[in-house]
Amino acid sequence: MTAPAGLDSVRDALRWGESRLRRAGIRNAFMESAWLLAARTSAGNAGDLILRRSEKISAPARRDYRADVSRRGLRVPLAYILGSQEFMGLEFRADPRALIPRPETEVLARAAIEFVASRAGRARMIDIGTGTGVLAVVLAARFPGVLAAATDVSGRAIALARANAARFGLAGRIRFSRGELFARARGRFDLIVSNPPYVRSGDIAGLQKEVRREPRAALDGGPDGLGVIRPLVQGSVRRLRPGGGLLLEVGDGQARGVARLFRKAGLAGIRISRDDSGIDRVVAGSAPW
Repeated sequence: MTAPAGLDSVRDALRWGESRLRRAGIRNAFMESAWLLAARTSAGNAGDLILRRSEKISAPARRDYRADVSRRGLRVPLAYILGSQEFMGLEFRADPRALIPRPETEVLARAAIEFVASRAGRARMIDIGTGTGVLAVVLAARFPGVLAAATDVSGRAIALARANAARFGLAGRIRFSRGELFARARGRFDLIVSNPPYVRSGDIAGLQKEVRREPRAALDGGPDGLGVIRPLVQGSVRRLRPGGGLLLEVGDGQARGVARLFRKAGLAGIRISRDDSGIDRVVAGSAPW
């Protein structure tokens, strides 16, 4: 992918980037070109950049921007190119070591915040399959009384989550460990949260090209999408304190089946929350007192 030699103003760069991304099938081509260019200039954000269209761009910034547009045209996720993703008002580091935080997971985060708030801001919690660490970090940042733990099967994801915790001054507040489900967890918890893999194995090939560039282990939930969720629910019952809560993100069409797993495991007070698209996204339940 080449760019015209005279590509030295914000206006020209945005036009070129939008054209290339549109040809590659990127829906929001203009804004994505603006985000990519803003990351390579002193603009700070895309909104400011758009207001400065007549400004010149340095040669190094042009070179890097061209490379970024090329990568995005190959359907590398935008968050991986920018190196960050906003979640619950915080800017997290994002890279191919872990799944990119998504808006629907904010439904899970808000449910967890509500649960901890109902306990006067004090809870011992664990995030299973932490990925970038967003859930543990958000809860620890919001509530000084939270004792947080986070696990993941991927050592690379744990390293990224640790970096995000350190980014917000929380390195000493969250205990990270590598292992499956509760293998490395200690004791019992007031709150267990998880955004587990829940995509059916047979559906992965049909996902967006960008999604297929994310770690498969963070997506693949087995033949029916519940291969991780079943043992997670069963294990949670033994790890919850009386009255403790289990909150899980689930895929489209899975909520009622997961709610049945909750009931079968002996959890009570089962609730289902929808995301902004009207999809049943979070299943919550609590251990008996």
